[in-house]
Amino acid sequence: GDGGQALEDLWDTKLPAAVLLGGLPYAIFGSAWWGYLLTLFLLGTAAAWLLAFTAQRLGGQAVALPTFVVAMVVIHHPRYLGSGFQIETPQVFFASLAALGIATILADPRRSLGWSLLVGIGAGLAAMTKPTGLSVAAGYAIALSVMTFVLGTCDVRRWLQHGFVALGGIVLVTLG
Repeated sequence: GDGGQALEDLWDTKLPAAVLLGGLPYAIFGSAWWGYLLTLFLLGTAAAWLLAFTAQRLGGQAVALPTFVVAMVVIHHPRYLGSGFQIETPQVFFASLAALGIATILADPRRSLGWSLLVGIGAGLAAMTKPTGLSVAAGYAIALSVMTFVLGTCDVRRWLQHGFVALGGIVLVTLG
């Protein structure tokens, strides 16, 4: 048997491309461990900034600073960062890129399809770190479908355009 670990590979296994994420820090810092930790810190801080910026777009200036502070604490907590290079930090960064695109489209589905491409690229890169990164794309599909078929705030043609462009972004980074 599988010891009760059915489908564990879906959330725990890293795809072969995840190894490539260590290539940039290695090229810059060599095998110095602090270089990997610095890379994680910078990616995590950028993710916190992206989340704060996204929150500000949705809820105004008052929510930006609290979002940034909470994101910094959660992303950089020693439990996650202290043991070394954690693949979840780049995943959070890429998912945060996708979240910015999602928030922009959900605020106004008439926005440029470039935002949906950002969703697809962000979700695809997050999935390249761990397969659970695709959950961002699933959330986008659900939210856009609710906007189209329940709320009526997005027409079907635009829904299809956003969906195919986001899917194209995923395919571009995962198969390209």
